[in-house]
Formats: sequence, C-alpha cells, structure tokens
Amino acid sequence: MIEKISLNVSDNLNATPSRDFDGMVGLEGHLGKIQCLLILENDEPMTLGISGPAGIDQELLERYGITNTYHVGFPSNGEALEIFCRYVFRRNSPKYGFEKLAIRVAELCGNLPLGLRVVGSSLGGKSGDEWEVIIHRLETSLDEDLERVLRVGYETLHEKDQALFLHIAIFFNNKDQDYVKSMLHDCNLNVEHGLRNLVNRSLIDISTNGEIVMHSLLQQMARQVIQRQEPWKRHILIDPHEICDVLEYETGTRTVCGIYFDTSETGEVFVSKGALKRMRNLQFLTVHKRKHCEKDIVCIPQDLEFPPRLKLLHWEPLTNLKKMDLAMSCHLKELPDLSNATNLERLNLNDCQSLVEIPSSFSNLHKLKALSMFACTKLEVIPAYMNLASLESVDMTACQRLRNFPDISRNVSKFSISVEELDQVPESIRLWSRLRVLTITSKGKLKSLTHLPQSVKHLHLSCIGEQRIPYFKKSLQRVELYLNSCRSSLLREDCEPKEGLTCPYDTPYTQLDYTNCFKLDREARTAIITEHFAQGWACLPGGEVPVEFDHRAKGNRVTIHPMSNMPLTIFKVCVLISPNQQTRESEQLVCSRISKGIEEISVYAIPRIQRKHLFLFPSYLLQESTSREVVFTFSSELEIVECGVQIWKDESERNQSAYSKPGNGEEEDVSNNQQDTYNISKAWDEEEAEENVNLNPAKRTKR
Repeated sequence: MIEKISLNVSDNLNATPSRDFDGMVGLEGHLGKIQCLLILENDEPMTLGISGPAGIDQELLERYGITNTYHVGFPSNGEALEIFCRYVFRRNSPKYGFEKLAIRVAELCGNLPLGLRVVGSSLGGKSGDEWEVIIHRLETSLDEDLERVLRVGYETLHEKDQALFLHIAIFFNNKDQDYVKSMLHDCNLNVEHGLRNLVNRSLIDISTNGEIVMHSLLQQMARQVIQRQEPWKRHILIDPHEICDVLEYETGTRTVCGIYFDTSETGEVFVSKGALKRMRNLQFLTVHKRKHCEKDIVCIPQDLEFPPRLKLLHWEPLTNLKKMDLAMSCHLKELPDLSNATNLERLNLNDCQSLVEIPSSFSNLHKLKALSMFACTKLEVIPAYMNLASLESVDMTACQRLRNFPDISRNVSKFSISVEELDQVPESIRLWSRLRVLTITSKGKLKSLTHLPQSVKHLHLSCIGEQRIPYFKKSLQRVELYLNSCRSSLLREDCEPKEGLTCPYDTPYTQLDYTNCFKLDREARTAIITEHFAQGWACLPGGEVPVEFDHRAKGNRVTIHPMSNMPLTIFKVCVLISPNQQTRESEQLVCSRISKGIEEISVYAIPRIQRKHLFLFPSYLLQESTSREVVFTFSSELEIVECGVQIWKDESERNQSAYSKPGNGEEEDVSNNQQDTYNISKAWDEEEAEENVNLNPAKRTKR
C-alpha cells in the first residue's frame, strides 16, 4: 500500500512542470544537454555542478569534490538582445526607434547576462538622448553596481594573480596561452598557477584552440582598477594624458613595466629621445589609435632609444621613423608591424636574443639601408624574396639557428651571415650585382663559392668542424679564412689551374686563422707556410720555425744583413709562440723593426692558443739605399720561443700589382688588426661599417 501511494505521488509531481524557470532565455537547449549528463535510471543521488560567466566558481565545485560539471557559455547575439529587452522594455524585442541603440548596448555588455540585467534595468523608461549619454559612459567606464559585482572575484585573488589579471586585460586578451606564458615567465607571477586560478574564478576562459579569453566588461573593470591606483604605484600606464607627460618630459620611473597608449584625442605629442629608455623595467609597449583624427600626431625622434628589457612592441603608425635601435633588447620576442614604417632607413636588432621571426611586413621597408641582426641567437624565420630596393648593408652574424641563405636584397653591398649547415651558396647570389664584401660563418662543408658576382672583392669565411678549403673567383682581392679548432685540408685539385678559379692562398690579401687546428694535413700546412701573400697573416700550429726561413734565432730577436740593392725589400716573418698560461681571449704580438735608425712597430692580436703556434706575416722595407742591418724584435705576454725571417729574393720577378702596398690602390687603415673581422658584424653606424671594410692586419707606427 505504501509503495503504491509513493508511486502515485511521484507520478503526479513529474506530471506537473515547474514554472520557476519561465522567462529564462535559451534554457531549453541547456536543459537538454544537462539531461544527457544525468543518469536518470540510477537510484543513487547525483550532483551536477554548473559553471560559466554567470555561474559558480569552478574552485568551489572542486572544493566539494564535484567532478560532474556543465559549463554554460555566453548566449548568442539574438539571445543576448532578448535578455536585455526583457529588462529594459519588459518584452522580447526592442521598441520602435530603439533597435540600433539596444544592439549597441548588448554589444558593449559582451553578451554577459549579468551586464545585460544591470544595464537594462538602469535604462528602463529613459529617452534616446539619455541612452546615448549612458552608452558613451559605458565605453569608458562601468556602471557602479555592475563593477561592484565584477570586482568580487578580482579582490579575492592573491596579489600576483591580480597582477596577472591586469596584464591579460591590457596586453594579452585573445592571445595564445603558450605565448602569454613565454611573455610573462620571468615576471615573478607564477603564470601557470595564476591562469588556473583565473579560470576557476570565471575571470578568464581558455578556448578550445588555447587562446585566453577575457570578457570586455572584465577588461573595463581592470582599467578602472588601474586608474584608481596611486600614480607612483602604477606598474601599467593607460591614461593617455599621463602617458603624454611621461613621453614628453621623461618622467617615467623604474616602476613602470607596461604602457598601453591610445593616441586618440591627445593632439600633438612629442616623444623625447630618452623617455622610454629611462623606464629600465618597461617590458610591454603598445601604441595605437582607436579613432582616426588628423590632429592626433605622435612626433617620434629619428633616434628613439628603447629600454633593454622590452619584450612586446606594438606601435602604429611609424610613418616618420627613420632609425630604430632595439639593440640589446634580449627579451624582445616579436617586432611591431612595420607596414607603415615606409621611411625607416636603419634598423638595429643586435643581441635581440629572444627574437624568432622577422615579420613579412619587412617587405614594405623599401627605404631601409642598413639591417643589423648580430647575435639574434633564436632567429629562425626570415621572409624570402623581399628584394628591398635601398638595402646596402646586412648583418646576420651569430644567428645560430638560421638554416637558409636568404635572398633578402639584390642591391646589398655588404652582407654577413651565420648559417648552421651550408654546403653551397645559392646560385641567386650571382644576381647581387652590387655585393662587395661577403662574410660567411658556417658549420657545414662549403665546397665552392663559384656563384659569387664579379663585384665581390673581399671575402671573410669562418668555418667550424671538418672543412675543405673551397676555390674562389680570381677577381677577389682579399680572402680571410677563420678555421679555428677545425680539421682542414685543401681540395684534391690542390690549386691546380682552373678557368676563373683560384686557391685562396693565391689571393693578394689573405688572413688565415688556423688556431688550434691540430689535424691540418701536410698539403694545407705546406701551402700556408709557402704562401706569398702580399698583405695579411697566418696562424697555425707548429713546433719550430720552418727551414724556408733562413734567418733564424732562438728567443725574440733576429738580425738580417740584406744584400739587395732594390728600393723595396719584402720580408716574410715567422714567430714561434707558446701559450705560457694564456688566460685571455687574445694577446698582442708586437713586432719592432729597426733599419738605418728608423723603427717601425706592428701590433697583431693572437687568438687564444692551446699549444705552440706559428704566426706568419709580410713586412715591407722602403729605402733609398741599401741598409747594412735590419733588426726584428718581438714582444708579447706569450712566450717567444723562436723567430725567423725570409727575404723574398725573387720579388722583382713577381707581379708588382699583386704586392703593391697596401694593395690595389686601396687606402690603408692602420687602426685595425685581424680581430676586426669579427667586429665588422657588429658595425651599426654606416661610418663604422665603412671603416671596417678595409681590414689590415696590424697597427703600425714609425719612430
């Protein structure tokens, strides 16, 4: 009897639908999905947690062990408009004349049911003009009641999670979560844990494709939180007028880590050269214009300086900028859109060690003359076939992750690059008709450089690992080889005559760095030691001065009595050096030559050596009459074991043009030594780059 009564009561209750949810928009669709999560045939009690933009914090569900949950998303645009209209008009659709206004308000509320309710209730019975005033206010600030509700979740956060929330609201909404983690990983915010807390409090959502999504009303609330902070405590600046003062009068401090500058309605702003660099901890910089007005102008100095910790740079437009120096911005991960920087002439990205990709907007920089990217150690992607019309100098040295030789411009005259694996230079380089100086660093096995255009006169080649010396075009005037700590050998043809090709040791100016190359084969050693280069030097392992140097002496001094009556005598000098506990990266070798009471001093930089090495170089003696005695004296922190000098007796039979001093009509720059070859990659100013083109082996002075 009791069982029958219970079943009868239950049937009557189920047959009577509840009216508690009447008037709730879109409920039917949600109820259908919820029913699928409930196992109604199960006699055991079940608990289902519901979370979402207007639901319960997920953290609360986890606290009570509720794992069976349903997430309520935002209503559709049509549903949001219906929700809003029910609160403001007490009907499902807008009144006549309010259609567009109602749609604008629903968009401003971002389809958030809580916002639709609060704002809708406040607009009931108001005129169209009053609506316009409230809408304008909503664009810049929140309704007090709405803000009070939204702030509840924010104010219960830990201060680090609050800071994370503000960073996302201002800079990283709708950004990939991995990108955000990489941008904020060293900001002491515990990003992984913080993101999880923000999701649990329904302050952000992570989309199915991994993007962080924050509601527009929460973003507005975040802006008001920042505006209410004491000015000297603000880590993020968003007030346009405050930012104008900071940029014009250099009043920024080390506290500032981010600037979001909307230049709309600011009038003319003059940015001081050092305003940004003064803010040493500035990491995130966004400059944009929400509304277009011709009177809103940001005047940027041509040599604007950027702070070293900058990670994010988004600046539009950059129409008048001519020089951008981001050197040492080792945290910068991406460059701004440079599509409008059509007047940019010089771009310095040296030591931007976090930069991975050069954007495709580079193709618009047709006035760019100098591009320097030295030591961008994570750079991998460079747009192909940009062919920038004005580009003259490119430096991609020490970019360790580059895999390809980019065809960046056919007008470039100086080009330096490091490529991890390079078997050959692409044939397209023959079209670079203005290329004059080429520097290549590679771990590959470069076999030939036969595609070089005739315009190339100076070649600097640095190789690591096993390397066979390639052939070059005979038009080259200068070849510098740096094969430090590698195994090297000549090609099997061993400088046999080939049409249009020559061995590097036959080039008038040659620098050969074989420091610590202890596996040089005999052919390579013989070619180096017997090389008759007119200018340059060579350094290679060795245990004694070769027999070719018939004037030899132990220690650091050797005396010669020339027999030649010629006005020009060419000596080939060989010094045997020992490391002697060398600790510095390089040591100086000073050569003093005294003839007829006149002393000439040459200074060379010797790379760090592990064992005894031979250092060879030419020395020229101009004299009106025969000198009876020439004395060479050498000094260095290295141990001078032995020295030797060879007189090139057959000088008169040689090609005078090959041994002209300093070489083929070029001016001699006596301020550089062999180490300057590395410094060419760091040249930034056009004048510096030009000085470093003519690299001579030693500093020379006369007394």
